[in-house]
This record gives sequence, structure tokens and C-alpha cells, in this order.
Amino acid sequence: MVVDQTHCFTLVLVIAAAVGAHRGWIREVITCAILLGTVLFLNFGGLDFLLGGVGSVANGATGGIASADPATCSPATKQTITTGLFGLLTYLGYRAGSRYGSPAQHSGHRIAGIIPGALNGAAIAYYFTNALVPDGRQLTFFAPTAGTTTSLLPEVFGLGLLGLLIALMVAGASKGKSS
Repeated sequence: MVVDQTHCFTLVLVIAAAVGAHRGWIREVITCAILLGTVLFLNFGGLDFLLGGVGSVANGATGGIASADPATCSPATKQTITTGLFGLLTYLGYRAGSRYGSPAQHSGHRIAGIIPGALNGAAIAYYFTNALVPDGRQLTFFAPTAGTTTSLLPEVFGLGLLGLLIALMVAGASKGKSS
């Protein structure tokens, strides 16, 4: 089975739209503003502005403040900084939407959240494809073989049962204290 770029992009949009439907339109609009602002800032030279400082952008006058020269940074360093900055601002955008936006009150708010949710997914997919996987490079994923799943199945079941026992003990202990 071959999953091409269109399928991946559509999958990202559907997942992000589902998240938007769950969170509601008010939260998604706040997140969308932060995400789209981040993408625009990073695509139009925001990193050079951050690395060079305000003074070096304005005719090279630093006013006695030492600033880094954006031309001397290696591409790997710029890539690491922009990826970290995008990840941080994406996280902060979702947190700000959850904190300052009210939750969906009725189904209309959830339905309206689909569109900004899909825009958020498109912004994340755009940044990911242009910044992290540029020039048509491909990522290859391999499904596990039957032998791999068979050999790992006892560990997965064991850890799952252990997790369930811990959850039951915590639930039982908290129930006993509330009485």
C-alpha cells in the first residue's frame, strides 16, 4: 500500500479538524492566530531578526549591544532554532487557546471549530514539509512484521496489565480516602 503526499496532507487536515471540533471554535481561533503568526514570522526572516537583534536590522547600528551575525550561523543551527521555536510556539498556541478560550457550549461551536482546526493542521503541515523535509525528500515508514509483533506481544500485554493494576490501585485508594 502506498500512501502519497496528498493522503498524508489530507490525514493531517482531518485529524486537526477533529481536534478543532473537539475544542470548539473560540479556542481554535486563538490557536490559529498564534500558529499563522509564527509561520509568517519564521518564513519572512524572523529568525534573522531574532539572531541579529533589532539594531543590526536597522542599518547595522547596534547601539553598543552585541548581536550575532545571522550569516555566520550554520544552516543546521538555524534549522534547530526554528524547529524548536515553532514547536514551542505551537505548544503555547494550543495552551493559550485552552486557557483563554471558552470551551464549546453547543454543537454549533464544535462544527465551527472544524475550519480553524483544519487551518491549524495546514499550517503545521506546511511548516513541517517546507522546513523539516524540504526539496521533495521522503520519509519511509515500515510496518512491523508478524514476527516482530509476535515477539513483542507478551511485553505489551504485561505492561498493559501492570498499568491497569496500578490504575485500579490508585482509584481504590482515592475512593477509600473520600469515605
